[in-house]
Amino acid sequence: MDNGIALERLASELGLPYAGDPAARVSRVGHFIDAQPDCLTFLGDPKYRKHLPATQAGVVILTAEDAPQSPVPVLISANPYLSFARAARLLYP
Repeated sequence: MDNGIALERLASELGLPYAGDPAARVSRVGHFIDAQPDCLTFLGDPKYRKHLPATQAGVVILTAEDAPQSPVPVLISANPYLSFARAARLLYP
């Protein structure tokens, strides 16, 4: 059974800084609004920013500006959409 990828490994593979539990694991991608705890998602469109405090995602990829508002572990990226695409390739090789 695949138990996903840890935040620390994702950060290393993508060359991104992170904040939060380095052992947090994700095994699939999810839509920002309804992502579950095993999901990786991203915040790319500012109109979704208001939903960040309620996210249930395991890890969110977002900008440094948005990182302090996240209740879950994050990967910090200047281009969350591109980083999400790269991360998805790690989850779905």
